[in-house]
Amino acid sequence: MIKLIQSFYYLFLGTWLGSLIMLAFSAAASFKTLRFYKAIPGIEPYSLDIFANKYPEILAGAVVNQSLTYLTQLQVICALGVLLCIFLNFIFNRKNNCKIPSFIRTTLYMLAVATLLIHIFLTAPTMSTLRDKMYNPDITQVERDTTLTKFQTLHKFSERSTGSAVFIIAAIILISPFTTRSNQLLVETKTHETHD
Repeated sequence: MIKLIQSFYYLFLGTWLGSLIMLAFSAAASFKTLRFYKAIPGIEPYSLDIFANKYPEILAGAVVNQSLTYLTQLQVICALGVLLCIFLNFIFNRKNNCKIPSFIRTTLYMLAVATLLIHIFLTAPTMSTLRDKMYNPDITQVERDTTLTKFQTLHKFSERSTGSAVFIIAAIILISPFTTRSNQLLVETKTHETHD
């Protein structure tokens, strides 16, 4: 049963990591492709002449934003799956009298979850509000430039946050076999002591 839990644990972590990497590559590919083809949006206000120099960026941003929405949902599922695996592993370890918690692994997991929650409840909603304001044709150019500056600052934070999450989850995957092995050795040691 423990091996099955560990298999799902790595499956969820791997999928979570993959979704973050996919987001980074899809964003780069979307902006590069739409700039190359000089794509033009077909709906207002994005198709207005005042945004003509931003047409490819507008469409690329829309594609990446939609991808981000779906990938965020996948990340939430993976985070909940990892949490369930950690909980079940803790239960089975207690039954085997193994009470040493994987402190580093759990701490890294909490950091990854915190990064995800910050994106869901702070970064994404704020960027959406700024994006709507930025492409509002009724505001002045000064207001638009100020909004763009705030948006770009938040976008850089989002990129760094995503990069941090990639390294955190990769670290969890890399150290997990070692923490798992330590727990198994402790169980084996206690079993031998009982037989002796």
